[in-house]
Amino acid sequence: MPRKTLRGALTVLAAIAPAVLPRAASAEVVVTGRPDAVSLEAREASVEEVLSALKRSFGVQYRIKIPSPRRVNGTYSGSLDRVVHRVLEGHDFVLKTGPEGLDVLVTGAVGAAPVGAPPGMTVRAVPGEPVASAPPPPQASPMPPPQAVPGQTLQPPGTTRPRRRR
Repeated sequence: MPRKTLRGALTVLAAIAPAVLPRAASAEVVVTGRPDAVSLEAREASVEEVLSALKRSFGVQYRIKIPSPRRVNGTYSGSLDRVVHRVLEGHDFVLKTGPEGLDVLVTGAVGAAPVGAPPGMTVRAVPGEPVASAPPPPQASPMPPPQAVPGQTLQPPGTTRPRRRR
Protein backbone atom coordinates (compact mmCIF):
# COMPACT_ATOMS: atom_id res chain seq x y z
CA MET A 1 0.00 0.00 0.00
CA PRO A 2 1.44 3.40 -0.90
CA ARG A 3 2.21 5.83 1.92
CA LYS A 4 -0.51 8.32 0.92
CA THR A 5 -3.19 5.62 1.01
CA LEU A 6 -1.95 4.23 4.32
CA ARG A 7 -1.90 7.72 5.85
CA GLY A 8 -5.44 8.40 4.59
CA ALA A 9 -6.72 5.08 5.95
CA LEU A 10 -5.19 5.77 9.37
CA THR A 11 -6.72 9.25 9.43
CA VAL A 12 -10.18 7.85 8.66
CA LEU A 13 -9.74 5.07 11.23
CA ALA A 14 -8.67 7.59 13.90
CA ALA A 15 -11.72 9.71 13.13
CA ILE A 16 -14.30 6.92 13.40
CA ALA A 17 -12.69 4.82 16.18
CA PRO A 18 -14.19 6.81 19.09
CA ALA A 19 -17.67 6.36 17.65
CA VAL A 20 -17.47 2.58 17.12
CA LEU A 21 -15.23 1.40 19.97
CA PRO A 22 -16.85 0.89 23.38
CA ARG A 23 -15.96 3.54 25.91
CA ALA A 24 -14.82 2.77 29.42
CA ALA A 25 -17.27 4.09 31.97
CA SER A 26 -15.77 7.12 33.62
CA ALA A 27 -16.92 8.36 36.99
CA GLU A 28 -18.02 11.93 37.34
CA VAL A 29 -19.05 13.93 40.41
CA VAL A 30 -20.04 17.60 40.27
CA VAL A 31 -20.77 19.45 43.53
CA THR A 32 -22.15 22.99 43.72
CA GLY A 33 -23.87 25.19 46.29
CA ARG A 34 -23.50 25.91 49.99
CA PRO A 35 -23.77 23.50 52.95
CA ASP A 36 -27.44 24.43 53.43
CA ALA A 37 -28.24 24.02 49.69
CA VAL A 38 -26.03 21.40 48.03
CA SER A 39 -26.45 20.06 44.51
CA LEU A 40 -24.53 16.88 43.69
CA GLU A 41 -24.57 15.13 40.32
CA ALA A 42 -22.92 11.72 40.12
CA ARG A 43 -22.43 9.32 37.23
CA GLU A 44 -20.92 5.87 37.84
CA ALA A 45 -19.03 7.18 40.88
CA SER A 46 -18.00 5.09 43.85
CA VAL A 47 -19.16 6.10 47.32
CA GLU A 48 -15.55 7.07 48.10
CA GLU A 49 -15.37 9.32 45.00
CA VAL A 50 -18.58 11.09 46.08
CA LEU A 51 -17.34 11.60 49.65
CA SER A 52 -13.99 12.81 48.31
CA ALA A 53 -15.79 15.42 46.17
CA LEU A 54 -17.77 16.55 49.24
CA LYS A 55 -14.52 16.79 51.17
CA ARG A 56 -13.00 19.05 48.50
CA SER A 57 -16.11 21.26 48.38
CA PHE A 58 -17.21 21.38 52.03
CA GLY A 59 -14.43 19.84 54.14
CA VAL A 60 -16.42 16.68 54.93
CA GLN A 61 -14.21 14.24 56.83
CA TYR A 62 -14.88 10.58 56.12
CA ARG A 63 -13.65 7.07 56.85
CA ILE A 64 -14.78 3.93 55.05
CA LYS A 65 -14.19 0.69 56.97
CA ILE A 66 -15.36 -1.63 54.16
CA PRO A 67 -15.25 -0.38 50.54
CA SER A 68 -18.61 -0.47 48.79
CA PRO A 69 -19.00 -1.91 45.28
CA ARG A 70 -22.09 0.29 44.74
CA ARG A 71 -21.97 2.97 42.03
CA VAL A 72 -23.73 6.27 42.66
CA ASN A 73 -25.85 7.74 39.84
CA GLY A 74 -28.23 10.67 39.94
CA THR A 75 -28.77 14.20 41.14
CA TYR A 76 -29.05 14.88 44.86
CA SER A 77 -30.01 18.22 46.37
CA GLY A 78 -30.72 19.56 49.84
CA SER A 79 -28.70 20.30 52.94
CA LEU A 80 -25.25 18.70 53.13
CA ASP A 81 -26.24 16.13 55.75
CA ARG A 82 -29.42 15.23 53.82
CA VAL A 83 -27.44 14.70 50.60
CA VAL A 84 -24.96 12.48 52.46
CA HIS A 85 -27.86 10.47 53.95
CA ARG A 86 -29.33 9.90 50.49
CA VAL A 87 -25.98 8.95 48.91
CA LEU A 88 -25.33 6.45 51.71
CA GLU A 89 -28.75 4.76 51.61
CA GLY A 90 -28.10 1.03 51.77
CA HIS A 91 -25.03 1.42 53.98
CA ASP A 92 -24.46 1.39 57.72
CA PHE A 93 -23.00 4.74 58.64
CA VAL A 94 -22.71 7.33 61.38
CA LEU A 95 -22.78 11.10 60.85
CA LYS A 96 -21.33 13.50 63.38
CA THR A 97 -21.99 17.20 63.05
CA GLY A 98 -19.81 19.58 64.99
CA PRO A 99 -18.11 22.96 64.81
CA GLU A 100 -15.47 21.47 62.48
CA GLY A 101 -18.18 20.31 60.04
CA LEU A 102 -19.49 16.92 59.05
CA ASP A 103 -17.69 13.68 59.92
CA VAL A 104 -18.86 10.44 58.25
CA LEU A 105 -18.00 6.86 59.22
CA VAL A 106 -19.19 4.20 56.76
CA THR A 107 -19.06 0.79 58.43
CA GLY A 108 -20.56 -1.43 55.73
CA ALA A 109 -23.71 -2.60 54.04
CA VAL A 110 -27.11 -2.69 55.76
CA GLY A 111 -27.42 -5.66 58.09
CA ALA A 112 -23.68 -6.30 58.40
CA ALA A 113 -22.12 -5.93 61.83
CA PRO A 114 -19.86 -2.86 61.89
CA VAL A 115 -16.14 -3.45 62.23
CA GLY A 116 -15.23 -3.56 65.91
CA ALA A 117 -18.84 -3.76 67.10
CA PRO A 118 -19.81 -6.41 69.65
CA PRO A 119 -21.65 -9.42 68.18
CA GLY A 120 -25.36 -8.82 67.80
CA MET A 121 -25.06 -5.01 67.58
CA THR A 122 -25.70 -3.17 64.34
CA VAL A 123 -25.29 0.60 64.02
CA ARG A 124 -27.23 2.50 61.41
CA ALA A 125 -27.93 6.20 61.38
CA VAL A 126 -31.58 7.13 60.98
CA PRO A 127 -32.43 10.75 60.20
CA GLY A 128 -33.63 12.49 63.35
CA GLU A 129 -32.83 9.54 65.64
CA PRO A 130 -29.88 9.40 68.05
CA VAL A 131 -27.39 6.61 67.40
CA ALA A 132 -27.08 4.23 70.33
CA SER A 133 -23.61 3.08 71.23
CA ALA A 134 -24.83 0.10 73.25
CA PRO A 135 -28.12 -1.56 74.15
CA PRO A 136 -29.97 0.15 77.01
CA PRO A 137 -29.43 -1.28 80.50
CA PRO A 138 -32.10 -3.66 81.78
CA GLN A 139 -35.03 -1.97 83.49
CA ALA A 140 -35.23 -2.24 87.28
CA SER A 141 -38.21 -4.12 88.64
CA PRO A 142 -40.92 -1.67 89.76
CA MET A 143 -41.95 -3.98 92.65
CA PRO A 144 -39.75 -4.56 95.67
CA PRO A 145 -38.94 -8.20 96.47
CA PRO A 146 -41.51 -9.91 98.68
CA GLN A 147 -40.91 -9.84 102.44
CA ALA A 148 -41.57 -12.83 104.64
CA VAL A 149 -44.21 -12.42 107.29
CA PRO A 150 -43.37 -14.07 110.60
CA GLY A 151 -44.75 -17.60 110.58
CA GLN A 152 -45.16 -17.73 106.78
CA THR A 153 -42.91 -19.46 104.26
CA LEU A 154 -42.35 -17.86 100.86
CA GLN A 155 -42.49 -20.04 97.77
CA PRO A 156 -40.43 -19.28 94.66
CA PRO A 157 -42.55 -17.89 91.80
CA GLY A 158 -44.25 -20.55 89.71
CA THR A 159 -44.25 -23.22 92.42
CA THR A 160 -47.18 -24.46 94.43
CA ARG A 161 -47.34 -25.21 98.09
CA PRO A 162 -47.67 -28.84 98.99
CA ARG A 163 -51.15 -29.76 100.19
CA ARG A 164 -51.67 -31.05 103.64
CA ARG A 165 -53.20 -34.48 103.95
CA ARG A 166 -56.31 -34.63 105.99
